[in-house]
Amino acid sequence: MKRLLILPIIVLFTIAFVQTSNANVLIEDARINSDFDGGGLTSGFIDSGSGRGGEYELITCGIDTDGPNPFNAPSPGSWNEIDNSTCFQPNCQLGIWGRFTASQSSEEITCSWGDDSLGFVAASIRYSSVDTDNPIIDIGCSEPDGNNIIVPAVSSEPGAQLATIQLLRTPGDSPSDADIMFDEFSATFIERVNLGNDRILTMLGTSNFDENGEGFPGIVLPIPTDIFAAKICIISLRMQPAAIPTMSEWGLISFAAFAGIAGFWFIRRRQLAA
Repeated sequence: MKRLLILPIIVLFTIAFVQTSNANVLIEDARINSDFDGGGLTSGFIDSGSGRGGEYELITCGIDTDGPNPFNAPSPGSWNEIDNSTCFQPNCQLGIWGRFTASQSSEEITCSWGDDSLGFVAASIRYSSVDTDNPIIDIGCSEPDGNNIIVPAVSSEPGAQLATIQLLRTPGDSPSDADIMFDEFSATFIERVNLGNDRILTMLGTSNFDENGEGFPGIVLPIPTDIFAAKICIISLRMQPAAIPTMSEWGLISFAAFAGIAGFWFIRRRQLAA
């Protein structure tokens, strides 16, 4: 009798869970890479990272150049462009792309561009449980405004990932070692290349689990005197919604609910009649 009493409660919780749950966006892998050539580069590569089939790959590539040469589409594969623009000042370029992959293995992805660049920096993050229909919630990239750099607000949703990518061209001739750390909820990385002539090209990045969907509020920064050029982009990735039951599954749920509730009332009638 106790089992019959518990059954309708279980069914109600099951229905509520199916209607409201979402799969949190989690990090599966992260990679970085850099290259330098005194004669100039027109391409560089970044590993996409490994995981399970159906996951979302985000890659970002940065170069040092004065030319108006937005990146070509990465290859191989079909990538959706998220950002492809120059820094402020226009001494560096940042490209960001994303795609879903059926492969479990890491793949070497090539970024290419027009004018020669002395240096190349890149990073990738691979995510699970990203919405396959509409992966990007919002994106905001920095723009100059007088003596300031404005990074706009970026909206988010509970269970999303909030990724921040920074490309900087700064003074210096002895960059620190590259570093990357990640777990399923967050990632941080830094990749640098020495360009010579007191110049360093740096890519910084983070990705953090946005449990409550707080997003990014936006910020206004004074243009720093110790940075030659900069670009900052913030991207929020939408979590995959819960699967909707099929008609046959709804039929089983309805039957279980009916059987449990009918059993409950049967017991109640017997108790009252006793």
